Amino acid sequence: FAHPTKQTPTASHSMSPSASAMVPAKATLGGTGLTPRETNVYAAIALVAVLGFTALGAVVDKVLRARQQGEKEAERPRFWVICMMVSSYALLVPGLVMTLINWQLSFSFFGIAVPVSMKRESTLALVRSSADEGALMAALFITAYAMVVPALKLLLLALGLALQGGDSAKALWAKRCILTVQLVSKWASPD
Repeated sequence: FAHPTKQTPTASHSMSPSASAMVPAKATLGGTGLTPRETNVYAAIALVAVLGFTALGAVVDKVLRARQQGEKEAERPRFWVICMMVSSYALLVPGLVMTLINWQLSFSFFGIAVPVSMKRESTLALVRSSADEGALMAALFITAYAMVVPALKLLLLALGLALQGGDSAKALWAKRCILTVQLVSKWASPD
């Protein structure tokens, strides 16, 4: 890969103009031009964080169960489930604002790399550029699946949890909220 502002000594110095080739596009994934190793480290940290918060929730569940030994167990979701869900949804924020793709396309002519185009996009930037370029349906679908659906699922889960302990009408609405989330989750894979 050639750097766009430096001349790189390559075999193309002795090549004719017709023999010079395109330099492959340089692509990186992750934050702001992270190397694959750095991206993997951040992914491992995210996985450990989700597992850690889930384990913490399991410990809290054990402590709560030990305190309620003789009492009837409360009808609430397990704390480990809530911790896993919250930590997993927290990963949605970097997924929206961090760079999804970063590429630089250049060609080499007599050993001089000339940049043709460069682009760095996050999910939010992808929605904006899709809309600006007239791909409104693409922008709409990305927005719906990457932002609106996850937000609605969180809202429905919170409503279902809040309404669970109420009278029969509230319990019915809580059940509807949870069932809706379960139904939507089968079709909304980006979140």
